[in-house]
Amino acid sequence: MPPSSKQPQEPTVEARTTNLRDVEPRAVRWLWPARFPLGRLSILQGDPDCGKSFLSLDISARVSAGLPWPDDIYNLGPAAMAGPADVILLSAEDDPADTIRPRLDAMGADCSRITMLDGVKICDTDGKEKDYEFNLQGYAAQLDDVIQEKTPKLVVIDPLSAYLGETDSHKNAEMRGLLRVLGRIAEERQCAILCIHHLNKTYGGKAIYRGQGSLAITAAARTVWHAGHDPNDEVEDQADRRKLLLSVKCNIDRRPPGMAYRITSEPAIEWLDCNIKTTADEIIQERKPGPPATERDAAADAILEVLQRGTVSAKDLESQVLAAGVKAVTFQRARKQLREAGRITSSRTAGTTHWVLANIVTGTPPEEHEELDELDDVSRHISSTNGQHLLVRQVNQVVDRGPSDEVGSQAQEGPSREQPLEDGRWDDYDDAMLDGRGG
Repeated sequence: MPPSSKQPQEPTVEARTTNLRDVEPRAVRWLWPARFPLGRLSILQGDPDCGKSFLSLDISARVSAGLPWPDDIYNLGPAAMAGPADVILLSAEDDPADTIRPRLDAMGADCSRITMLDGVKICDTDGKEKDYEFNLQGYAAQLDDVIQEKTPKLVVIDPLSAYLGETDSHKNAEMRGLLRVLGRIAEERQCAILCIHHLNKTYGGKAIYRGQGSLAITAAARTVWHAGHDPNDEVEDQADRRKLLLSVKCNIDRRPPGMAYRITSEPAIEWLDCNIKTTADEIIQERKPGPPATERDAAADAILEVLQRGTVSAKDLESQVLAAGVKAVTFQRARKQLREAGRITSSRTAGTTHWVLANIVTGTPPEEHEELDELDDVSRHISSTNGQHLLVRQVNQVVDRGPSDEVGSQAQEGPSREQPLEDGRWDDYDDAMLDGRGG
């Protein structure tokens, strides 16, 4: 037969739509009513030594043994209990034998219903098996297989950052993709997935911005909880201080009150009060010991945290620090201060500036590329017209000034209104002048 004269057709793309008339309304299903929903992703964040892992084990114990919750907001009585049901634990920081099992026993758990996901086993084409560490980037399908087999009501990932694989937690697109898969598993299997999450080092601000890495993590979760020390408890030993579990985000119901707890010597969680009015934003304002932190201190901490991962381009460093709520001008001043103190250094390759902690490299003087670094941050969004490059130089001058400089002298040194500027760049210049008063 002669070859077909038909040409291969180009793939077509069509939008998928749903008419809401065909959607059956349903109530939110809860693991722990008003606090942790079924079929959704939840986050528990907090500083070290606040018992985040303890809290996740307390919840796991109650689910496994069908124990009552310490509160009953909706007056559901026994109907509020989530179990007995299975639980899957992923724990990268605690030993199962000397830490996890003793804690669960002290909390009254039914450990026969609790399964730990240790890793994955891969068999190659020669039939040889090899064990690998589990991560969500490469093996989310295997997690789904275990969930289908065990049909748990709760999956705990402690901490989330240990199971990201090569995913960069500071990049929105990468984190949204990974968490979308995790959220879909939770919804399809109707289990609650609880991720333990560490805080970034930008002290103060709002609790919703304090989670480590991209804001996409907080955005993906339907409920976010913050564990922190009670600032009104004056017990000297931090381990004995009363701690608070407070709502940061709840976009599927009214926000419930906070709860107070203490970690006992058994070890277990002792719930003290289930009607705390303190907000997460209030306790997040606690400062580090020593002199009060400034915005520039917070920006410096954020810069150092990002550079702990290794060499980072100037563009990525700025975007990640600004994503933590730091102002652009404050970021640039903090970076300059760290460079002058010899704590970070830069190099320039193929026209791109990269930053790294100074103790990782040697032989690079801190002042090297100083002018190029400052120009790189401001000018990459600005074209090369003479008037616009004049603006770049003036903005850099504003950045290098301290908070005590007079606004009047800054304005006199800036370009005149008759000089050629495009695309509303006067607004950028004026904003820089205003930001130059503080930081």
